[in-house]
Amino acid sequence: STFPNEMKAKVQHDDYGENHEKHVNIGVIEELYQVVTIERLANIARDYRKAYARADPFPHIVIDGIFPRRFLEALSNEIPESKTQDGCYYRKCLTRDGHNKKSFVDSENDMGLYARVFFGFLKSSTWVKFLEQLSGIPNIIP
Repeated sequence: STFPNEMKAKVQHDDYGENHEKHVNIGVIEELYQVVTIERLANIARDYRKAYARADPFPHIVIDGIFPRRFLEALSNEIPESKTQDGCYYRKCLTRDGHNKKSFVDSENDMGLYARVFFGFLKSSTWVKFLEQLSGIPNIIP
């Protein structure tokens, strides 16, 4: 289906001290919420519950295709392709105590818009209910 909100919104973005405009495709975010619905996730949980529970050595599962490809591509494009002078991909970098050049983000303000939307979705009642249905574990706290 076609998403009518294929508009691109301009947002100011501070990326490593540089201010520039970044275009955000609102339709990609809308697609996430139109495709990953409570009903669809309930069907997925029902179909995969037994496989999840029987997995060895512990309950786990890999399910392809839950999230729209366009959204995942937009999210992936927010990750820097080049390293900083420290050899990391983000400004925050562990380079000591056996943590050789591990990048991390410790604030949502340092994330891109798609990452913030995605983490918000993973903390939503829709996603948590799916995890409860899939795993059989009640009262999961996001």
